[in-house]
Amino acid sequence: MGFNFFRTISLGRYLKLHITNHGISFSRVDPNITAMSVENTLREVHSNHSRGMYNEWLTPRIIKYAVAVILFLIGLFLMMAVVVPRYQARQRSAATNAPSAAGLATLQPAALKGALEQQQFSCTDAQQVISYYVWDCSLGAGDIQQHVTYYARNTNNVDYIEAKYTDATGALQADGIQPFFTTVVTAAYTGKQADEAKSWVNNNATAGNAQQRYEGVPFKISGDAQSRTLEIGQMVATK
Repeated sequence: MGFNFFRTISLGRYLKLHITNHGISFSRVDPNITAMSVENTLREVHSNHSRGMYNEWLTPRIIKYAVAVILFLIGLFLMMAVVVPRYQARQRSAATNAPSAAGLATLQPAALKGALEQQQFSCTDAQQVISYYVWDCSLGAGDIQQHVTYYARNTNNVDYIEAKYTDATGALQADGIQPFFTTVVTAAYTGKQADEAKSWVNNNATAGNAQQRYEGVPFKISGDAQSRTLEIGQMVATK
């Protein structure tokens, strides 16, 4: 038993294409169709087919780039909405908690000056050097000198203290350095670990170089045969 195949395809308004297992043939929808009409119809069919192929090629690419643009915009939005505020918050937190502007937020310059003057130090008034206020206090004559310089970004809070004990003879004595450093520590740091800080300073007053932190406040002792320096707090970058 033979297989018979037959299919009819409309070619526009004028022609029909017939496909069978015997061959291909055309028929006119309108008996008044002309050769020119047939040619125009075939051109129309070819044009539609070409546009369809182009659209099939173009559409996926448009979708791909559109998705990429959307994802980029979403990422940009998330960065502006989440990452930037978090970064700004960290910056503000770092500025606020930088060991309390060097860890000495409760220490006022006037209070430190008063405490040193009670110990017979002579102190200058504040001098502004670039973005810092600076005070100098000194005590001593001859070979032994005790000198305290402290810095503040404003007149309310001390940021950094440098206390220096000098003996020009090179005969540094603990009974001279320790009372001086203790006076400075007592006036400068009143935190929960004040006793530990004083003990650490006394133990390291004449021995080598050492560093420690108490409640985020940096302490440093250094020196040579003629001088010992105690540093409390830290200089904070200013805008």
